[in-house]
Amino acid sequence: MFTNKIKAFCRQKELFSPGDKVVIGLSGGADSVCLFLLLLDLAKELNLELVPVHVNHNLRGKDALADQHFCEELCRQHGLELTVVSVPVAELAAENGWSLEEAGRNARYKAFAEIAKKQQCSKTAVAHHKDDQAETVLFQMFRGSRLKGLSGMEAKNGSLVRPLLSVTREEIEAYLKEKNQDFCIDRTNLEEEYTRNKIRHGILPVAKDVCSGAVEHVAGLAEYAGEVEKVLERLTEELFGACAGIDADNNVSLEIEALRSAERLLAERVMYKALCVACQRKKDITSGFVADCMALMDKQTGRQVTLPAGLMAERRFGQLFIGRRLENRSGFCVEVKSFPFEIILPETGKKLTLSVKKREEIEENIPKSTYTKWFDYDKIEKVISVRTVAAEDEMVVFTDGRKKKAADVFAEAKIPKELRKQYPILAEGNRLLWIPGIRGSEGFRVTEETKQVLVATIDGGNEDGR
Repeated sequence: MFTNKIKAFCRQKELFSPGDKVVIGLSGGADSVCLFLLLLDLAKELNLELVPVHVNHNLRGKDALADQHFCEELCRQHGLELTVVSVPVAELAAENGWSLEEAGRNARYKAFAEIAKKQQCSKTAVAHHKDDQAETVLFQMFRGSRLKGLSGMEAKNGSLVRPLLSVTREEIEAYLKEKNQDFCIDRTNLEEEYTRNKIRHGILPVAKDVCSGAVEHVAGLAEYAGEVEKVLERLTEELFGACAGIDADNNVSLEIEALRSAERLLAERVMYKALCVACQRKKDITSGFVADCMALMDKQTGRQVTLPAGLMAERRFGQLFIGRRLENRSGFCVEVKSFPFEIILPETGKKLTLSVKKREEIEENIPKSTYTKWFDYDKIEKVISVRTVAAEDEMVVFTDGRKKKAADVFAEAKIPKELRKQYPILAEGNRLLWIPGIRGSEGFRVTEETKQVLVATIDGGNEDGR
C-alpha cells in the first residue's frame, strides 16, 4: 500500500519524531498535495503539528494567484491555516544574476527557514520524489560532478526531510486519483527552456523506453553512492585530521609525506577539503586546482600555484601551505601553463597579465612603457615562470647577445639586496625576459621576423613600472 510504503521509509530514515512541528512546502502541485495528505495521516500517529507554507513566485499572474487560493482552500478544508509568502522572483534573479529556477529555489528555502525559526518548527518537509532524484543525479553527472553529486538528494539533511523519495511521480498521481484529490498544474513545468524540464521531458522518457525501471535504478544508484560517500567522507576526515593544520586565518598546512602514503583518491579528497577550508567556499574549487596542488607536492620548495579568492598554494619543504599569508618565504615560482594568464604579484598587489598574439593582430609600434612589454614568443623554448630571482639567472642586455648576471642588473638599478629576494621577474628557465620597472631582455626583442608576440602588462603600475 502506498501510504504504508512511505511510512516505512520515514521510519527507516528516522525523518520524524513524536511531537515534531513541521513546515510543509505546499505549492499546490501533485507532489506537494500528496505530501500534505500523507503528513495529515502521519500527524495522527506521531502527534505532529503541521505548518503549511505557500511561496508565491509572482511569475505567472492569475495562474499563480489561483494556485495560492487552491492551497488556502485545501488547508481550510483540513482545519489548518496556510502561511503565504510573496516573493518577486524575477527581480531577485535579475539582482543576483541567477536563473529563474535558482532564484525560485533560493526564495522557497529562505522562506521555509525563516518561518521554521519564527514558529520554532523542528522539521521542514518538501515533496521531492524518485523522478526528481533521477533528474538531479543526471544533471549532476552531466555537469561533471563526482560521487557527492551522484548521491543526489538526501532523505534527511539536518532539519530538511523528503518523505516522498521512496515513490515515483506515477505512484503519486495514482494515489491522488484514488483519493479523488485535485491539484494544480504549473505550466512552466512543461517549458523546455528550464534545465530540469529538458531532462524530465526529453531524457527520462527515452531512458524509460530503454529500461522500464530507469528511474528506480538511477534513484537506487544515488542511494548507494550516498552510502559510499559517507564511508569515504569518514576516511577523508581521519586523514585530514592526521596531516592537516589550520591556523586562525583558515590557512591550511598539509604534511606531504602523509598524503603521499595515502590512497590517491583519499589524498585528492583531503586536498579538496583543504582548499575549501582555506577559501571558505566550494563554488570556485575545481578538480583542476586539486590536480595542480597535488602536482605541487613533487616540486621544489618555493614553487606556487595561484588559487581563487586571492589564495596561493606553496611547497614549503615537507609541507604544502594553502592560504593568504606569504611572509617568511624564501621565494616564489608560478609556472605559466596557458594563455591568457594573470597573477597578483606578491608584495606589490599589482596584476601581471600575459597573452600571446599574432604580430599582425597588434599595433605596429613596439611600446616603450616600462609596465607593458613585448617579447618574441617564437624564441621561447621552455616553460615561462613568474618567480623570484635565482643566483644563476642571466639577462641579455646588449644587442650583440652579451649577458649580465641578474644580480648585476639589480645592482645597476640600485635595488637593495634585501629587496631583490622578493622582486618578481618573468623568466624562461634561467634566461630572464623582464624585470618589471628595470628592463627587458634584448634576447627576446620583437623583430620583423617575429610571428607571435608575448604581451606582458602590469596593471596599476606607475611610470617606472613598479
